[in-house]
Amino acid sequence: MAKKTTIINEVFAEVQDSAREKQLRELFNLHPSGEGRMGADALDESNNPFELKSTTKNSVTTARDVGPHTLEKWRKRYWICAKGRNTPVGFIIDEVYFLAPSMMEEYISSIEARFEPDLELLGMALKLLKEEDVEDAKLMRLNYLVRRGLTLNNPKIPWHYVQSHGMKITSNHAKRLRQLVRKYPL
Repeated sequence: MAKKTTIINEVFAEVQDSAREKQLRELFNLHPSGEGRMGADALDESNNPFELKSTTKNSVTTARDVGPHTLEKWRKRYWICAKGRNTPVGFIIDEVYFLAPSMMEEYISSIEARFEPDLELLGMALKLLKEEDVEDAKLMRLNYLVRRGLTLNNPKIPWHYVQSHGMKITSNHAKRLRQLVRKYPL
């Protein structure tokens, strides 16, 4: 019985996340990127990429398998984070914030710092292997595999970070978003 409940909860969460993303796209007059789970959640008319996040808690979930490759993408995307509550008629947004990549840099750098010990260990291993005359192609492949596999599972963004670093949008959401995008170009 627990297995069925887990499956039902996963399906509900997926549908709920999709509904919330759609709600945010409509509120800000954005369209789906068509890139699937690995791409941006939405694009504007100028093809600026956006991460769309919503929460009912005091933190925002990010993604599975966050690694250096993910952080590179995040540094080239805008973020829209909404906090609200689930009701029988759907998700009600209580507050919503815009964050440009520069506003996310402190958070992204803190995640990046968590990789430093592993990257240092990788550097040491590559140096030792190079001294053993392992061919460059194999060293490059090892470097790629370790960096690609170097991930964190769903690091959370504290809501107070969103509030203190982001720009709250309270009305004329689509128009205000375009103003902020012009002010903080990618």
